[in-house]
Amino acid sequence: MASQKKVAGIDSLIGGLDTFLSETEIDDASTPDCDNVIPTGKGAIRTRLGRTSHWGEVSAGYAGQGYFTYIKSNNTVEELAIFNGVLYKRASATSATAITGGTFSTTNRICGAQIGSRLYFADGVTALCYYDGTNIVTTGVASAPLPSFLIIYNRRIYCNDVANPDRYYFGGAMTSDGLVANTGNFASGTPAYGGYAGFGLGKIVQGLSKLGSTTLIVAVKDGIHRIAPTADTGSSNALTHSEELVSNSIGFANHASADNIENDLAFLSWGDIYLLGEVASYTSLRTRIISTKVSNTVSAIASAYLSKTNMIYSPSQKKLYIGYADGTTYNNKVLVYDTYYKSWWKYSNWHPAAWLEYVDEANSSYLLYVSDNPSDSYAYQVNNTANDAGAAISWYWKSKVFDMKGFDVLKKFKRWAVRFGSIYGTVTITIYIGGTANTSVLTLGSLSGSAGLGCMPLGQAPLGWDDNELTLDTIANDYRWKKLTRPNEATDIQFKFSGSGVSEAGQIEKIKIYYSENPLKKDRDKRLA
Repeated sequence: MASQKKVAGIDSLIGGLDTFLSETEIDDASTPDCDNVIPTGKGAIRTRLGRTSHWGEVSAGYAGQGYFTYIKSNNTVEELAIFNGVLYKRASATSATAITGGTFSTTNRICGAQIGSRLYFADGVTALCYYDGTNIVTTGVASAPLPSFLIIYNRRIYCNDVANPDRYYFGGAMTSDGLVANTGNFASGTPAYGGYAGFGLGKIVQGLSKLGSTTLIVAVKDGIHRIAPTADTGSSNALTHSEELVSNSIGFANHASADNIENDLAFLSWGDIYLLGEVASYTSLRTRIISTKVSNTVSAIASAYLSKTNMIYSPSQKKLYIGYADGTTYNNKVLVYDTYYKSWWKYSNWHPAAWLEYVDEANSSYLLYVSDNPSDSYAYQVNNTANDAGAAISWYWKSKVFDMKGFDVLKKFKRWAVRFGSIYGTVTITIYIGGTANTSVLTLGSLSGSAGLGCMPLGQAPLGWDDNELTLDTIANDYRWKKLTRPNEATDIQFKFSGSGVSEAGQIEKIKIYYSENPLKKDRDKRLA
């Protein structure tokens, strides 16, 4: 049979990370491995944006412990963070002011929630206290448990208690005129401001979240409960609650590993990430896994560091961010779920200890985090620059292994072609033919380098590339092709694109593979004896 000349095209690269299936089984648009890239347009991927320092180094050598906003009565917004047990207020990009009146644990993560004019804090070590816009105070706090996390729901504080870990507690209610005098009072005597409910020994409360306006979610290690108030006769009276078991098998990894995505609640459990919400055909809440494609990545998070994981959904960016530790004692990776593209991506060189979606008085939104790396004690704004605080964003994306649906047929790979979007700097293109690497380097978008506009006049071959490459007259919609030389015969082919220059970026849009095959010609090395 004569050799058949064929062309295979990959028109979309936005399927995202898939570590669940093998490199040959994933769909054509997915990647078995990538770092620091995002989807863009109809089918392209490009280098992610970077981060800039948002605060100066407040407390050198210490990781961030919490990140908060405080909204004042005149609608101005203060930005607060805790380093080394001290609460600081941001004064400028290079300075901060320490808040007096109290300190916190120097090691624990610290949770905060505002009700009325009080921003309450919980760290599992320090007695319940709050920031009133001037100082840290404890006035009006009575009979409170010792919480490590808290939430504001139904005009009250709901929290856990480290001494009674199977219970959740609630304090007094904010009055209808907005006064918060009793919100820190958990007394169950006369008058009764608060109370508690429990799930029994071994049912450790892991986190609290809200779902809509009428549902409080209380998660234990191996279960999720839906809680709703059934009686509330005033700010000086205790509540009773109804309880519905949503799941008796999965719970939260920790309080910070859950956040709302529009009408649903996303949360990290043991080995997977779930969505909790109402399903149209049911009358009760249902959970579903959204991390199947990255379940191997999620399940690989060391159990010792699950308590450090954190999550935030950014409505302005339509992305869910999950910070986690991979091979370090601090969070150094971020899994990203793009709700627009319905795909997963992975970032490195971000170290979130706590996230903050900051909305200023002009309703401009910024995604921020305080660093979990003690040697990098800063707060950062992300997705706003072409580098990571002056450092290069090292990125790569690998394609699946393409065997053209003929895993046992030898192919002669003759050339490849790639269409690029906007390129600035150097992109390394590595072609694996039967697992053997063939590397080319392409530089575009600058006046230096070995290929691209600005290097040679149009119509001439750029230095470093032979006459088998073609240059178009724009950088934003450019492509390159290259002839492959022997040995180029194998059953499969794979692509990898990468870059690592400071403030450089690359965008890859489409791939074509030119090859021929002969179904009668097999790889003799694979024959069984």
